[in-house]
Amino acid sequence: MKLISILLTFLIILIADLSAQTAGFLKVPDGIIHYKVFGEGPPLLFLNGGPGFSSDSYEEMADHLKSKRQVILFDQRGTGKSEMKEVSAKTITSAKMVEDIEALKNHLEIKAWDIIGQSFGGVYAMYYADRYPKSINKLILTSTLAPRKDKFQDFEYVNFYKGKSFKAERVIDSVYTEAIETAQQKIRTLEQSDSLERKRNERIISECKSLRRRGLSARYFVYQRKNIPIAIDWFINKAKQNNLVFKLANRSFNLYEIKDSLKKYDKEVLILHGQYDFIRLKAPRILHKIFSNARLEIIKNSGHLIWMDQPKITKKLILDFLE
Repeated sequence: MKLISILLTFLIILIADLSAQTAGFLKVPDGIIHYKVFGEGPPLLFLNGGPGFSSDSYEEMADHLKSKRQVILFDQRGTGKSEMKEVSAKTITSAKMVEDIEALKNHLEIKAWDIIGQSFGGVYAMYYADRYPKSINKLILTSTLAPRKDKFQDFEYVNFYKGKSFKAERVIDSVYTEAIETAQQKIRTLEQSDSLERKRNERIISECKSLRRRGLSARYFVYQRKNIPIAIDWFINKAKQNNLVFKLANRSFNLYEIKDSLKKYDKEVLILHGQYDFIRLKAPRILHKIFSNARLEIIKNSGHLIWMDQPKITKKLILDFLE
């Protein structure tokens, strides 16, 4: 049985690797950057959300677009397989992260590419557009933020399902609450000398609380009720996040500091935003005014994860714009 389990694991890894046309590593001064390339055609870089998420959970977007484009994903520094010599305020900065994109472009021998930035990836993309405008052909910003003087995080949570209970959420709550209580009970019975076992159970409690919180908050990311279980599964089983990178990147990126220079960016920009995104509609409208050559599309009956709520519409708008 053990041999069969090992073989199945190897097969799953092999299939995952084959789904990408190529994969590799780029050496940067303070670490390595892992990237994957899907499909063929003009190059399209997809900058995923977060910050702190690895790119694995966004391969579905690559699958949507690889029929007409060569889609490139990479693990942003400190996430996934992109490893830094240290993860600190010295290595996780907007300047270094922008240089990662340009270094990857040169490594792949690409003269200029189209870019999609989703959520935090849109913030990241705007910093890159400000620093390297000639490296971009067309820019797409989806479900992203806009410059504000008072605060970087310009969003409010809107609970569309207040007072309602969902089976998927009840299961999540039950499973992780039970796991937390079991670990807490274990700690209470341990002798003080059992420090390693105590630390193991404390880690279990921390991880379970994080997963429970993410699972229960998934409802805020989609609008259509049928997609809530899909969003929960995505957050718990697919979206792997480095919390330290999340904190450090949030501190380093501040769109207001590049607001005025973004007004000089004259390439074509497509702004896609869900009608019921928790990032207020004020944000895409601000972006629409900032960019001189921008087009704004509000995706109806959609939340923050527009590719879950409206996959066909999202794909069509993106591919039509890139033609």
